[in-house]
Amino acid sequence: MMKMCNTLRRLLGRRAWVLALSLLLLLAGAPAAKAAPPLPSSFYGAAQLDGAGAPEGALVSAWIDGAKIAETTVRLVNGQAVYALDVLGDDPDTPAIEGGAEGAAIHFRINGVAAEQSAVWQLGAYVNLDLTAVTPPPLPVAAIGAANGLNVARLEDGATIADFSNAGSGAPAGATDANPFSSWTTTSGRNANEHITVDLVGDRPQVIDQVALRANDASNSPRRFEVLVSLSGIDAGNFTLAFTGELLRTGQMQSFAFPPVEARYVKLRIVDNWGSANIQLMDLAVRNRTRQGYDQDSYWRTTGPANQWIKVALARETTYLVDRIKLRAFANDTAPRNFQLLVSTGSPDDADFHPVMAGVMANDGHERWFTFAPTPARYVKLLLLDNHGNATEIRLRDLQIFAANMGGATVPFEDLSTSAGEPITAWEWDFGDGATSNERHPTHTYSQPGDYTVTLTVQNAVGAASASMVYTVLPPATVSFTVSPESIREGTSATFTDTSTPGDGSVFIDRAWRLSHIAGELNTPTVIRSFPDNGEYTITLTRLDNYFVATTHTHTLTVLNVPPIVTGAADQTIPVLDAWQPDLIVADVAGDADTLVCTWDLGDGQTRQISPCNSSNVDISHTYAAVGAYTAVVTVTDKDNDSATASMMITVRKRDARLAIVQAQSVSPTEADVQLALWDEDARAPMAGRAIELRWDNETDTVTTDANGMATARIPYGPEETVTLIAHYAGDEHYIERTVTVETLVDGATQFWLAFPTNSNN
Repeated sequence: MMKMCNTLRRLLGRRAWVLALSLLLLLAGAPAAKAAPPLPSSFYGAAQLDGAGAPEGALVSAWIDGAKIAETTVRLVNGQAVYALDVLGDDPDTPAIEGGAEGAAIHFRINGVAAEQSAVWQLGAYVNLDLTAVTPPPLPVAAIGAANGLNVARLEDGATIADFSNAGSGAPAGATDANPFSSWTTTSGRNANEHITVDLVGDRPQVIDQVALRANDASNSPRRFEVLVSLSGIDAGNFTLAFTGELLRTGQMQSFAFPPVEARYVKLRIVDNWGSANIQLMDLAVRNRTRQGYDQDSYWRTTGPANQWIKVALARETTYLVDRIKLRAFANDTAPRNFQLLVSTGSPDDADFHPVMAGVMANDGHERWFTFAPTPARYVKLLLLDNHGNATEIRLRDLQIFAANMGGATVPFEDLSTSAGEPITAWEWDFGDGATSNERHPTHTYSQPGDYTVTLTVQNAVGAASASMVYTVLPPATVSFTVSPESIREGTSATFTDTSTPGDGSVFIDRAWRLSHIAGELNTPTVIRSFPDNGEYTITLTRLDNYFVATTHTHTLTVLNVPPIVTGAADQTIPVLDAWQPDLIVADVAGDADTLVCTWDLGDGQTRQISPCNSSNVDISHTYAAVGAYTAVVTVTDKDNDSATASMMITVRKRDARLAIVQAQSVSPTEADVQLALWDEDARAPMAGRAIELRWDNETDTVTTDANGMATARIPYGPEETVTLIAHYAGDEHYIERTVTVETLVDGATQFWLAFPTNSNN
């Protein structure tokens, strides 16, 4: 029978084989209760995947209507990848689709990647079909970050150092406490692969996506570093790498962002430093960009320059969703360089930690943020792998760990999505309160506290992917302050008193006043400051609570202008042609004093302007040319066009002339010379060129004064003769009239007199 079957199969071929076999079975008396299955549709040929021959053992599968019907493996024949695949026909006696029906479309896949070729099922067909498949670009991976999350690594808020590799003169807590001068410093000889692990604030994992490091600028500044996270414990096996970075050697806080990752423990591993024998890290922070005025100068100082670590238990025994840390070290070679951050949501044991990031920190002293995918964390381990060359220690000034899933009402959301293939071209945000956005990094403000499910959908040329996160808006603080007095003038002071109240379940931990006209910040409950000039001033008070949520209140203070002051005005009487000069004081507040302009109206048609004007130059000198009464007015104007005036009455009189008969001297028995003098009494100076009339015995003579104000007249004069001499100066527009009378008896001898005026006319 078998021999017959084989012979028939060769003679009839594959198509008739099933029918012939059925006839033989009937002739042999076999029961015919079930029809024989149809002949398969067979395919063979070469198999190419991503432009090359598919690897040996690769799976080639056939699919009909979304169901896998057949599968085979690739074999190498003479170096060529080939396949042979039988696609069975469908068994009509079963309800399931087990094979093909005539004309059914067949699709092929190589290792799950769709082939470009397809075929149709045909009974007994034997088809040569070369298959080629190209792996499509991957879909993007969506990830959400929130830039105003919490710093969940501060010791003052309940976070703890869960573990560390080494400590010298600076304990690991120096990198995470609020002291801006402390640091973690390793011992001499420990300058690489040092770490600290932080048990994060709270009792649940945090999503962290950023770290900030600060070291000094010496050679023990950390250099390359890694951030690892753990959800369960602080054992090495629990941590996963979240970020790798390099810290610059500046001494400033430097921030490093990475995809959000959940972390209970965050481990910072400093790979090396900048050449010193140890590592010094001043600050390690995980998250919270809205933190105001937070500057830690304390530091953790290790006793070694590499592979130093600390473990921090996060505040309030809570597991947070951490998505970033902030580190700061000194701007020297003790700053951490390579580090790892690890997190744990269970215990601080090494086995519970897994890394979430590795980073490299510069040793420039700047704070550095490092973001990573939101990761639940209760403990955070920072492993400092090395520093920036210090041979003995690593110093870390700040370590701050931030949670992405809770914070204030205004949230700067971040797209932390990645795409290994086609670039992401579109973003769709659903903030969970009905609001949406298509920006990549939107900022959204929630109207009230509560939990909101935030969803981000990203799109590239291949397709879309989504990620969601529950964001908790914490109860806000009420930030306010009083202003006394409510209205002030320039040059005076105002008092600002903080009257803020924290939100439910929180307390304030920091205060920062900012006044727009002074530099820096103030942190006292009450601030008293003067305002030198008029205008609008901005006064801002920011309060930070123990959740590291900052709330700000701003007040605009309008300071009114104060007009200038001019004093010392007094009326004066002066002789004509004498210079007049007032004695004034001009003043204003400091903000306007250098801008004053003085304008004089001197009352005789003359004006003057002085700019800038002050008490030293306001007292001008002016000569009035005519006798009369004049009103001089000065107007002092400031830059705000406010002014003050002062007026003075100047009475200009005629000048006082002094006429005298100085002497008489006989020059002969019958004649005598009379000497006259004319003086300007106001100036105490002789009056030259003036005519003086001399009268005696009904005779008159007119003489003119010389340069010395003197004049001589010769008159007849006899012995024993009494003569009455009258001298007269007529005056003019500037001088008063003067007359002097002298009676004299001349006996022939020389006589001298000094005669003063007996009357005057003004």
